[in-house]
Amino acid sequence: MRRIRRRALALATLVALAACAHRAPRAHVEQPALPNGIVTTAPLVPGRVYGGLYPSREPGLGVWTAPNARFVLHKPRRAARLALIFYVPNGSAAARRWYNAHPVAIDVAVGNGPMQRRCCFKGGMSSLHVAVPVNLRDTIGNVPIRLRVEGAAVPHDVDPAVADPRRLGVILLRLFFY
Repeated sequence: MRRIRRRALALATLVALAACAHRAPRAHVEQPALPNGIVTTAPLVPGRVYGGLYPSREPGLGVWTAPNARFVLHKPRRAARLALIFYVPNGSAAARRWYNAHPVAIDVAVGNGPMQRRCCFKGGMSSLHVAVPVNLRDTIGNVPIRLRVEGAAVPHDVDPAVADPRRLGVILLRLFFY
């Protein structure tokens, strides 16, 4: 009985391998990506900035923000808060020194609401939560978001080993209404 099971398993493995061998290999193409929920009307192009967001090369890696960003995010009904999960660079000793001396402050506005400030983020992963204006809480659909990062820096100024000349804010990993 065991012999039959082994032979059946070996035969199934060979059939599966043969089926895979006839497929043409797919080339890996890096497509720029924005976090889920952000609405764009134009196709994403590598190296292009979208409303103050620099798309990453692969989904899930986050996007760099410019010092000022404006974008549209899809909002479900009855959401009272917006959460942003982001990363302030601290991968090098120079970046850790810089952001310890120059903490980041972030202002966020949902819809036509006022800017809401959260302060003093140093290197590493952080999150912030802001209130959705009362008049938008029952709204379903696309809502404009304004983001301002105080403490944005040119990576080359932070760490001379980095050649990036852009003035960048934080790496936005995820944002969502709840």
